[in-house]
Amino acid sequence: MHTHRTGLLTVHNRIAASDAGLRTLIVGVRDLDTEVSMYPDEGHLRGFCAEQDVDIVLVFTTEVATAGRVARTRVFAPRFGYLEDPATGSGNSAFGAYMLANGLWDGGECAVEQGGSDRGFSDVHLAHQDGVVLVGGSATVRCDGSYLV
Repeated sequence: MHTHRTGLLTVHNRIAASDAGLRTLIVGVRDLDTEVSMYPDEGHLRGFCAEQDVDIVLVFTTEVATAGRVARTRVFAPRFGYLEDPATGSGNSAFGAYMLANGLWDGGECAVEQGGSDRGFSDVHLAHQDGVVLVGGSATVRCDGSYLV
């Protein structure tokens, strides 16, 4: 895997909490290989999140697979009944607030990769406008269908 260092982020606080609709624990790791190969035990992480009153855990690195992205994130959400969310607006909004609070981002438009090594990543776009972190992007459809109740 070819990786790129963004140069945009110099991480001061490797662990922080932020809330953009979900209580988010943000954890920085050193490199892309470590970040994309994480597969925590869902039950253990669910217990940790309940004990700490955390909704989701966002893990990030500033080493990326695609040039032009500022970071790679993964969002673990076992309190919601699944281990990982492949594209998360609220988690990446919290990450944007984290970057702003630490002077790591100027608020201009940027892109973040999200996902592990077992799938293609989602592109999440961030911008800061009028005191609000805006989030958007693209993802891959994994399942399409209807629920009958």
